[in-house]
Amino acid sequence: MEGESTMLDSSVTLGQNQREIIDYMREAYHIEDIKIRPGGKHIHVEYVYQGRRIKDTLPRHGKSGDPNWVEVRKHDLRRTLGDPPPPPAPKPTRTLEEMTQALQEKVDLKAGTAMSAVIDPGRMKATITAATGKSTTPTPVLQRRFPCTVASYSTSIWLSLGAELCAAISDAFSPEKYRFTVSFVYPGTWVVRPIPVKNGTGRAIETDKHRLRGTSTDTVKQLGEFRATRAEAVIFGRRVEFRLLEKPEITAPPAAPEEAPQPEPVVEAVGSTAVITSVIPVEPPSRPVEPPPAPPIPPADPRERLRAVLRAIKDIEDEGTYQLINSYGWRWRAADIGLEDE
Repeated sequence: MEGESTMLDSSVTLGQNQREIIDYMREAYHIEDIKIRPGGKHIHVEYVYQGRRIKDTLPRHGKSGDPNWVEVRKHDLRRTLGDPPPPPAPKPTRTLEEMTQALQEKVDLKAGTAMSAVIDPGRMKATITAATGKSTTPTPVLQRRFPCTVASYSTSIWLSLGAELCAAISDAFSPEKYRFTVSFVYPGTWVVRPIPVKNGTGRAIETDKHRLRGTSTDTVKQLGEFRATRAEAVIFGRRVEFRLLEKPEITAPPAAPEEAPQPEPVVEAVGSTAVITSVIPVEPPSRPVEPPPAPPIPPADPRERLRAVLRAIKDIEDEGTYQLINSYGWRWRAADIGLEDE
């Protein structure tokens, strides 16, 4: 209560109930320039309410924490000052899109004032008010909806932008700095993201045809191929989203998984009527099984046979798979399967 707008005499001591009444007068009636002075058995209070200076008496009686005294004093205030004014209307909350649009309008207004009336009509429209000389700005590019079309073919996805959307994307993402990648998000959204030119990936917008093409692999798998279909595009800070506005007319459905060949029926002619007698399953052609190579004929000389065996053992050990060791008898040892019997 002892704020900048309240002057309290040094000889005045306020109780809890009196402080509560002063705070209530501040909050409910918005009184100003409060001055509190002693005055015999009571306290004199002067304040300004709705431009009028009012002198009032604040009784000293009333025990601390007694709600009846506070309510009686509030009733006296309503008889003297009337009902409290209604509270101010709460400020309307704004969405993130509205705040972004307001900020973009301020930026565009400053840029438009600095550039005067030299504005490319193909990319941005502005008018100059003759009386004030101020520029009026268009709807900001960010989060604005642009009409377009999307078409899916076996080789690529075609995003037909139109002149206005093509210019807006070029303004948001400089063609000298960025290329674009197109990705599909089920069920009917395509996300275009800018990639720096130095990365060497992505595709440039065909400005002469107002078109951007991308890979159609995911689109064809999920939706199939379809002709140009109405859509809308929204430009965000780091991407552009394309959404279909109607169901596309599928010209080629998604590729079905490969299935095993079905058996073909055998038809026999009985008189002039063909009768299916049996079904012969169709088996896929198989490669002829080649017989294993015949083992080499061992030499007749026992020493040569022993040398041949040693050479075979050395060849096996050179491959790094097995090694012949003497561990309670000769055994082959392999790193991956442990010991095995000969």
